[in-house]
This record gives sequence, C-alpha cells and structure tokens, in this order.
Amino acid sequence: MVVSNEGCNPFTVSVINLYELPAVCDTNPDSSVCKPVTVYQYSEGLSQSNDTFYVYTNPGIHKITQLVAGRTPRLDSLFIRVVEPIPPSFILSNCKGSEAFIYAEDTLYNAYFVDWGDGTSEKVPKGQINQHDYGSLGTFSVTVTGLMDSSMSETDLANINCLSTPQDITLIDDIIPGKIDQVEVMNGDSVLLNYSIDTGTSYYLEVSLNGSSNFTIVDTLAYGTFPNNYIVDGLDTETNYYCFRLTAFDPCDGDTRPSLVGCSILLNGAAANNENRVNWQTETTDLLMFEVFKDNSVINSQTGFQYIDTDVQCGWNYCYRIVMSENNGFESYSDTICITAISTDTPPGISDINATVENDMVELSWSDPATIPLVYFINRYVKGGTQAESFNSTTSAFTDSTSRPSQNSYLYEISYEDLCGNVSPVATASPVFLSKYLSTTIQWTNYQGWQNGFQFYQLETYDDGGQLLNTINIGTDTSYAEVDFTNLPQNVVYRIVVVPNDMGLPDVHSNFLPVTFPSSVVFPNAFTPNGDGLNDVFIYEGLFINEFRMVIYNRWGEAIYVTENPDLGWDGTTNSKQAPSDMYIFNAEFKDESGISFVKKGEVYLLR
Repeated sequence: MVVSNEGCNPFTVSVINLYELPAVCDTNPDSSVCKPVTVYQYSEGLSQSNDTFYVYTNPGIHKITQLVAGRTPRLDSLFIRVVEPIPPSFILSNCKGSEAFIYAEDTLYNAYFVDWGDGTSEKVPKGQINQHDYGSLGTFSVTVTGLMDSSMSETDLANINCLSTPQDITLIDDIIPGKIDQVEVMNGDSVLLNYSIDTGTSYYLEVSLNGSSNFTIVDTLAYGTFPNNYIVDGLDTETNYYCFRLTAFDPCDGDTRPSLVGCSILLNGAAANNENRVNWQTETTDLLMFEVFKDNSVINSQTGFQYIDTDVQCGWNYCYRIVMSENNGFESYSDTICITAISTDTPPGISDINATVENDMVELSWSDPATIPLVYFINRYVKGGTQAESFNSTTSAFTDSTSRPSQNSYLYEISYEDLCGNVSPVATASPVFLSKYLSTTIQWTNYQGWQNGFQFYQLETYDDGGQLLNTINIGTDTSYAEVDFTNLPQNVVYRIVVVPNDMGLPDVHSNFLPVTFPSSVVFPNAFTPNGDGLNDVFIYEGLFINEFRMVIYNRWGEAIYVTENPDLGWDGTTNSKQAPSDMYIFNAEFKDESGISFVKKGEVYLLR
C-alpha cells in the first residue's frame, strides 16, 4: 500500500510492503522462505527498484507495480494520480461585528486548510460555508491551502506541494449598501453597470423588469473580486427597461440593505410629417433632467418623456440618445435609435435657372433648393412643339449635348424629386436663340429663367477670327439693324449676352450667329472733270471690295483707260490728253472680302 495515492506535483509516494510471511518464519526467521525479494516499478517504462519511496514530477496517472520473488511469488499494483497544483478559489467575506466566513468554490481539492491569521486554523470541507469569530475588529491575512487528501494535514506528503492563496480581510461594524453609479444600454440585449461598493461587504446584484418591485438576483459581488462594472446579458432592451440595485447582505445572520434603484431607459421613436417623435420610458428616484442627443450633440434638456424634433430634412437619417441625470449623481444612457425623416409636403420649386450656350450646346445650372433632391427631371421642347425629350440629373447642372442651339429655340422644364418621393413644381427656362432676320438685321428670342428678370441685352460683335470688335447695350429690344459698316468686316459673328437683375447670378449667352453682309458697288452716270473739285473723277462707291479692275471704252469700242487701283477712278484723260465730252462705256470686275467675283457694266457721260 501507499500512504496516499494522489497528491500535488512534485508528489513523493511512500510504499508499505503488506506481504505476509509464512508461519514458519515465526519460529525460524532465518529460513530462506522468510527472505523474499521485493522490488517496485513506479511507472511504465521505469526500471525496477527496491526503494520504498519515489518522487513524481509529471502530472498524470501512474501505475506502481510490486513484485515479490520467493517460494510463493506475488505480483501486485495500484495507481497514483499526480495533479498540477492550482491556488484554491474561495470567497472570503466579513459579517457585522467581528465575524467572517469562508466558502471554497473550486472542486480540485477534497478539503482546505484555513489559517485565519489570528493564530487559529482549521480544516474546511469543500462546498461548505464556515464562520469564524475573531473576537475584535481588525485586518487579518487569511491563507487557504488545498488538501488533496481531506484526512490529512497540509504538511502531509500528498498536500505538501499544494498551493496556498492568501487574502486580507478587514472586519466591519456594519454592512453598507452599494451604489449604482451609471447604467448604459448596449447592443439591444445587454446593459453595462458602473457601481460603487464598500470594502468587506458582500452584495447581491438584483434586477427588476419595467419598474416592478419584484427583484431577482443576477449575481453576488464582493469588493475586490469584481471590477467596478458589470455587463448584464440576455436582456430585451428593445422592448423593456430594467431597474438595478445593489443589496448589501450579511452572510452570517442574513441581514440585507438595498441600495437606491438605477434604471435603464427604453427609447422609441418614429417619423411623422416633417418631424421625428422620440419618447422613452424609465423610472427615476430623484430626476434632474433628460438630455436629448441628436447625432452626438445635445439638442434639448427637459424633464418630460417625449421630444419632437422639427429640425429635420426629408430622407435624412438622424440618430438619437437620451441621458438621464439624477440629483444623487446617478446617470443612465439609453441605446441609440436612428430615424429617417419623412415628408408629404410638395417641395419648393427651383427659383432661378441659368440657361447659356457654350460650345454650341445648351448648359443649364441652378441653385440647390432648400429640400435635398434625389434626382432632377429635365424636359426639353423645341419652342412651339409638344414632344419633349426627357433627361435626369443628380446634380444642379446639366449639359444638353444633343441640343443644337444655333438651329433651334428651346424651352426647358426642370423639377425634382426629394428623398421622400415628393415632386416639386416645374420651373422653366429658355436660352436666347439668335437668328438673322434680313440681310443687315438680326433678331433673338427673349430670355426666360430668372424670377427677377434681366437688366438688358448686350450685342457682341466678333470678326471671323474670334476677335471682339464691339459691344452694344441693346436694352430689352429683341432685334438690331446694322447701319454703320465703316469699321466692320464683311464677315462678322454676333452673340447676345443677358445681364441679370440679381447680382448673384451669372451672365448667360446666346448662340453665335455668323453673318456675311452683301458687298455693294455704285457708279455715277456722269462726271465733270473741270477741276472744280466736284465730281471730277469717275469712280465707284462700294462696300467690302478686295480686288478691282476697270476698263473705259469709247463709243467705237476702243479701250482708252485701264486701272486696278480701287482708289483711282478715271479722270477723263487718255494718253495724257483730255478726252472730249461724250458717252463712254465702262466694264468693272470686282472680288469682295468673301471671295465672290462679279462684274458691273454701264455708260457714263463725260461733260466739260
């Protein structure tokens, strides 16, 4: 046999040989049968030994085999269990006055040896509460040692390496209620508690549902064995609110002292037309105020249990949270709920549309309305038509790449759908369409798009190379006749600029309109080369002439004068002699600035 068949690592075993010798050994101990050979194998794979003790250093189950060799050989075995020592887990708590109690929680050891720290000690069975009266108040260090064999002391071989756990205890006059400092709802199914408890007092953490006076125990807390916070799981915080308290209790006489109640907040909310309604339920001991948080910022402080938020935009998502404060310092934080605002109101229409022509395409832009749009709807009509081309835009600008503003006059209708599906009234806009009316007259359509209208039109004149030649304020007229061609080329390009009444709006432009003015040539039918400075030279008056050649013939068809200088006419001489008064024939060839050639023929009278 062994003194103990289980112990803490390293574990020393001592074996006792129980082999009974034959009766003859009582009268003849020197007989050979009285001297059997006994050996031991202390584990599988180990060599045999005649030592009666062995030290195990590996936790586990080990087999000891005994072999007795003699006249009657004998083989015997037994098993040893070696465990890794673990400090015992126990609850040590004080009671009112000079008493304390201890309760061992773990199941590793069969019993525990308690040194109460006042010079007394005792062996304590597992699973049993044991009280001790110190006789006076003070602080004592209590040490608990695990015992593998409950029938032995802590100094026996089986227990000699089993670990101890020291813990101080300060005795108290009376138990003191705890305090719930803060409650915070988390994740829809749990609540985080922050609390304060007194040194040396044991507590029940208790909970009730929706303000009920019936509390149930969640856990037992003791100072130093828990942090100052606790998460209560398995709750339904989306449907209920919960109230908590810490009840101090005396484990010796059963006396209890409940704390003030601290409750969670059940927060609900829903969207109504242009407002979010938030309401909550809870219980309060000494309410100071509720703070309403919206998107992490405080928007209101009140004592009521409902808040109506009218500062919302249709389609936007807002998140709310309530923080309750009590005069006793307690705070409670609700969970966060998010509400998407709704509206059934017709959103305001667009007030100003800028319709301009750039790169021979209509470009539209407008200010974002007060209501956030989901999408803009754009309909385009050719003026006078009933068939619309439809487009969408997600921004407050649109380039109509399929438009031909140099060929057509357009009307645009713009509306938008807000985030709640409501559609605004239609706003209209029409860019200026510039067209030629007569050979020297241009006209254009009125601009439409600004609610406060425009100040005036400006006419810009460019050469065909894009150089700005002139700008004229036209006022509100929609046509212009060119009467002075003195400083103009034959080929010009016109554009209308519209200047708004509202200073914050940009100027808009019409399409560019290229115009080619017709060239012209006029000859007199007579001239008088008498040196009086009046009508002395036969010469034409014309516009936009680049090249010129003129031949003068007498009545017999003879060419008597030729010139290619447009600034020189015929002075009535031929071969440096004065031609007589008579009728002559002229033939003039021209090419204008546009490259068009033409001929003028006729008769002219020379009078002297």
